[in-house]
Amino acid sequence: MATPASSETPAIESLPQSDETISPTDDLFDVIPLIWRESTIDGITGQLVEGFPYPVMNLEPSPNGENLLLRLTVQANIGQEALLLIGAETHLAQWVNRDVFTTVPAAVWVDTGRLLAINDEGQVILIQGQDRQVLPLPVPLFRLAYGSDEIAFSTTANAVLGRLNWQTGEWQEVENPDPPREGSLGGYWGVSQDGSYAFAFQSSGQMWRIPASWDNPAETLPKQVPPLPIVGSGMPSPPPQQVGQTPYWLISLPVILDGSLANLSESLQASVYMVNTQDGFAITDASTFGLSNNMVPTNYWLSPDGTALVVEITERENRQVAGLYLVGTEQFEALQLGIREGEVLGWFSDDSTVIIRENDNDVIWFYPLPQTRGERSPLAGTDDWLLDMPDGFVMIEQLSVLMLFDAAGQLIREIDFAQLNARVLNAGATNEYLFVSLIQCPELNSDNDDGLCSYPIFQGRNDGLFTTD
Repeated sequence: MATPASSETPAIESLPQSDETISPTDDLFDVIPLIWRESTIDGITGQLVEGFPYPVMNLEPSPNGENLLLRLTVQANIGQEALLLIGAETHLAQWVNRDVFTTVPAAVWVDTGRLLAINDEGQVILIQGQDRQVLPLPVPLFRLAYGSDEIAFSTTANAVLGRLNWQTGEWQEVENPDPPREGSLGGYWGVSQDGSYAFAFQSSGQMWRIPASWDNPAETLPKQVPPLPIVGSGMPSPPPQQVGQTPYWLISLPVILDGSLANLSESLQASVYMVNTQDGFAITDASTFGLSNNMVPTNYWLSPDGTALVVEITERENRQVAGLYLVGTEQFEALQLGIREGEVLGWFSDDSTVIIRENDNDVIWFYPLPQTRGERSPLAGTDDWLLDMPDGFVMIEQLSVLMLFDAAGQLIREIDFAQLNARVLNAGATNEYLFVSLIQCPELNSDNDDGLCSYPIFQGRNDGLFTTD
């Protein structure tokens, strides 16, 4: 993924603050001071904001660690979410967007501290600290993705794909000499690892390359062969992902690799598949990875930097999963991991290690990649992956316990939030702080809060978290 460019931070004039309780009815330009109190949990001294009214489903720090973008569930029954920005040091909060949906990226960091976001009205705003600038665009926008330098890609509500110069506020629709036979160019697209172009795909197999440079038209790529029937077309899907710096892209659309829609129950399906954009060839057997063509890749997990894949391989004849394989994206040679069925939970920050849950015995494995020459080992007692940090990674146990492991997979400490009568929802980290979002109900294991739950946020410093001294 492209790395945002650095920039100097100009002087900022703070907006007036509001004393009202945080609510989606607040004015979009209100800045709300959250009240934090000191709290010590299992020897970790931090701060706790109590009485937070909405569950925090994701916490994304800015590259400079000064701000945290929170994705909140406002009305779960209709899928309504909201974006809230909090200063890591100032603890000031401000709404970014109060009406977004889970599959629509409505905000993106464009440099070390500035956030480009779409508000409720489709306006694009550039946020730095408490300072906001509304860009004078000719059309409301619906989705954003960072490209490179001053260029972001965006779509309108009608799936018209365009380029946005976030420094000047200019927007232009991408010219396409070879328009899709149906739908729009911006219906399904993603951005390359280096941000130099966007890749657009149509269910018909048409593909385009859109340079991240002003005035350049879309370039038509070879059409996908063979055509693959899509199952459940129209359902929300993650955007396509480039595999490293290769011409291969992962298409996260459910397809039939072997069989037909007329005989769906006996067909071999995949939720993700891979296509070579140079020749349009869709990967429908495992020979690309040096395995038999009687084997079929039926799922993929891509490392954050795109240098490694974990691939689920299924036997074509009996439709049984044969195992998980590790594939480097430079040589495309498959290495069997010794796990028949499982799922990737996460990758360590430098992509030297992958964390995998084995389905047969529900064991979670810490699996160093071959170049580290390490042995895989089980992460005893853990239930799920939470996040990676510069000095280690965080897992969760029994809903309430954070387990902190160092880079070698050794358990360093545990933080048990059951003493607050709380369960862990999610976590995020900056260079200096660990943030943990919680759910606190009258009964700890209650699944139905009936409006009685609150959602505290704990903030602790990272200093010493991953040391035993």
